Amino acid sequence: MRRMLAVGLAVLFLTGAGFQAQAGESGSGYYDLGVFAYEAGDYQEAEGNFKKALKADPENPVYLHNLGRVYLKTGQYEDAGEYLETARDKDPDLAGLNYDLGLLYYKTENDGIASEHFTAAFDEDSSNVLAAYYGGICLYRQKRYDEAGPLFVTAADKSPSLKVNGYYYAGICDYHSGKTAAAEEKFTYVKENAESPTEKENAEKWLAILGEKGKLKPYGLDFTLKFIYDDNVPLEPTGQDLFPSDEADTGIYGYAGGYYNIVNRSDLVLGAGIGRGQTWYSDLSQFNMSDTNADIYGSYSTRSFLFGLNYLPRLYTIDDEDYLLQHQIRPAVYWQPNRDLLTRFVYAYYLKDYRLNDDRDGDLHDIYADIYYHIFGGRGFVFGGLGYESNSADDDVYNYNRAKIKTGLSMDVGWKVRMDLELYYYQKKYPNFPGSTRKDDKYTGVVSIKRPIYREWLFVSLDYNHITNSSNEELFDYRRNTVGVGIDVAF
Repeated sequence: MRRMLAVGLAVLFLTGAGFQAQAGESGSGYYDLGVFAYEAGDYQEAEGNFKKALKADPENPVYLHNLGRVYLKTGQYEDAGEYLETARDKDPDLAGLNYDLGLLYYKTENDGIASEHFTAAFDEDSSNVLAAYYGGICLYRQKRYDEAGPLFVTAADKSPSLKVNGYYYAGICDYHSGKTAAAEEKFTYVKENAESPTEKENAEKWLAILGEKGKLKPYGLDFTLKFIYDDNVPLEPTGQDLFPSDEADTGIYGYAGGYYNIVNRSDLVLGAGIGRGQTWYSDLSQFNMSDTNADIYGSYSTRSFLFGLNYLPRLYTIDDEDYLLQHQIRPAVYWQPNRDLLTRFVYAYYLKDYRLNDDRDGDLHDIYADIYYHIFGGRGFVFGGLGYESNSADDDVYNYNRAKIKTGLSMDVGWKVRMDLELYYYQKKYPNFPGSTRKDDKYTGVVSIKRPIYREWLFVSLDYNHITNSSNEELFDYRRNTVGVGIDVAF
């Protein structure tokens, strides 16, 4: 018995000695020991063996890769990057390397590079559901929702353990991509199958958002009735060449309007609207004015862009007599790169027919750009814009160019009170004005306060408007202040 035991020990000793000798020569033995230690979770032992393997064969990409994996596992990302990138330099097609590089850049929050590696890893091995899932996460963080959604769905369909979570994120991607029906389907699955109360609650919140979006009415109605005070009643209704009367008066302003969307999809809207505003002065009734307008519109939206086109005929009257018939065609592009920022680029063409003065008939080209940015967590926004107009008339004396700047803010100041502040500056030139070029600088400020009362569709409002026009032709210098108090109804 003792003899058999001694023989066995001798065999083990000789085998071990031979194994160590082989490992010392090629490094493969140390590599195997490193793999065993890594799989057992003994990363310190794994690190030591992989280093010994590399000492024997410093150029081996497999050894470099696995030492990089150890450092990745232990959070030593700088060292992990050094060895993983060196392994890629030696063998870009090494199995599993793209996935580990993806994890490295995912953990160091370099989502752009991480998503490329995860996508490559999934292309190499379509059974690697984690590559698809993490690739989706990286693309999601970059707001590349159209690309992230399919990866989440792939991971969810291939792995039951990822299905609820994958469908949840895929639903969010569908929502941002304008695919509301697909988003609703995925959030419904999450709500019905999630084991976590938090996941169920989050899915229900998204379904509520989708429900509200789906319930948006295809029509709207607006009514306004205000008592007004005007300390310098205008003699024409358009505001382009505001001739003041130097007389003050009180009056009533009323407006009624509405619209209907014939096509009311989340990505496509086609519809028409009509409205009429009317001012009645107490004493200066000969300057009662009305503005009747229509709007035939269409818009198409993608994830970040909206393309719109409007045709707007408009008729102004003074004392029930036609003053100006105007046609406007207005294409526009809206770009919303994120939830807080919106930009607008607009070109408008006007064709104008002055019923009382044919010399003023002509057309106008107007181009402007606006930017809006949410502040205070969405409670308000600031905005600014630049624009330029060029007006041509049958009589050159009425030709003008006008540059314009605007800025302002709109915000909830508490107690359901909404305040709007708008500031405008216009610089207007009449190059053919008799005698010399007429130059006007016009400053306008508007303050509006509104609060719902009784119902959310009924508002009380207070408006103040100030205008100062300064011209090198003294005749056109004036100031004007108006105040309006009343109610607004919006269905």
